[in-house]
Amino acid sequence: MINAVGSTSSVSNVNTNLLNQLKTDKKLVENNNVEAPQANGAEVLAAYNQAAIKKTEKADKKDLETLKNLQPSIPTVLQPEAIKILKGERIKTANGTLHAIVDKTPDTTTTYLMDVQAPEAAIRKIITTDNKTGKRIRVQENCNEIKEGVLPNTFLIEIYEFYPDSDDVKKLTTYYNGKPEVTEETVYNKDGSKKHYINDRNTLMICEEIPKDGVTKCTKYDKEGNIVSVATDKKNEYYSETIRYENNIPTETVKEAKKPTKNDTGKDPFKDEDLKPAEKYEINGDPKKFEGKKETYSNGALQSIKVKNEKGGEITYLFDLEGNLDSIDDNSDAEHKKSIIYHKPECSDKKGHYIIKEELANGIEKNTTYVNDGTVEVRVLDNKNDSEKYAQYSKDGYMEMYIENGSKDNALRMLFDKDGNLLE
Repeated sequence: MINAVGSTSSVSNVNTNLLNQLKTDKKLVENNNVEAPQANGAEVLAAYNQAAIKKTEKADKKDLETLKNLQPSIPTVLQPEAIKILKGERIKTANGTLHAIVDKTPDTTTTYLMDVQAPEAAIRKIITTDNKTGKRIRVQENCNEIKEGVLPNTFLIEIYEFYPDSDDVKKLTTYYNGKPEVTEETVYNKDGSKKHYINDRNTLMICEEIPKDGVTKCTKYDKEGNIVSVATDKKNEYYSETIRYENNIPTETVKEAKKPTKNDTGKDPFKDEDLKPAEKYEINGDPKKFEGKKETYSNGALQSIKVKNEKGGEITYLFDLEGNLDSIDDNSDAEHKKSIIYHKPECSDKKGHYIIKEELANGIEKNTTYVNDGTVEVRVLDNKNDSEKYAQYSKDGYMEMYIENGSKDNALRMLFDKDGNLLE
């Protein structure tokens, strides 16, 4: 599976993450040269380093305290026997399958949504809501491995915790196979910038995002709080820089400025029709008011509406327990089936986005993601040949990244400027 990751290389192997490191193929290492009268090189370097250390300690003291105090949130883990005695109203679908258990207290409501593959034995999501404000306090997402004859295995858990006055995610904790992987706390500023405090398997980082300038800056620390590296990516300028430290002293600077180059890869993703984003899905009116066959949950809430068209096809609108549109199965065209999935606020980086899933010829699946910041992602999966293609479009509509992953784990990544030139 290919993830959309930042890179400072236009054509390279894919195995990194922008927030973890900025990997370079073309490096320029510069020495820190300081001129001072009446001083030798060692004295100048010592004076420079002492000033840098003092400045760093003063500037980052509060941030480092926040980072060091960052602890993973505790997940809710329930085995099948515990689910059987879980208190709350048990809500079933129209066909009698357990859909959710809703536990209400004077202050909060906790909704346990069941895994459709094992509705009596596994939970896929736990939502805790403030009864007074109606806002979500915490959401836990579970990824379960379901096998016949054995207990469900929850191998991946994501816990989202929200600011009380907004839908913004304050803290995200990820567990893999029962162990904490990443804990991240985010601070949002009025100008749209963000600061992320990250503990990634004991790697400590503070990452600052300034979307309007296209700048991301990540500072990595060791366990004692000493700076390991500072990586800055200036997306709009196609430029990146990494400064490496030893004992809080800058020792090396690596710079890369990407520039247009000849495309001799033999690949031209601009001519690939499959990589063109699906048209935005428009709904004319409130689907809850459409005429069609309606089904309800056992508590009386609307579950779905099936609407037929003149050609005999149908569109099914599915709703959650709160009455929000959850997804759409569009079979109005028998030769072009598609599903639309709407994502909830817990998707912190892509809040408000939706995905259009399409079934193409020869068993190929195409997913187009429309993000609320105006960017678009297209992922094409060829399950028969175990290959995948990915394209990322800017909010201005041009393709800025292409990734191709083959069956032998070889991957190709290409970065483009707004004029369609390949960058190196």
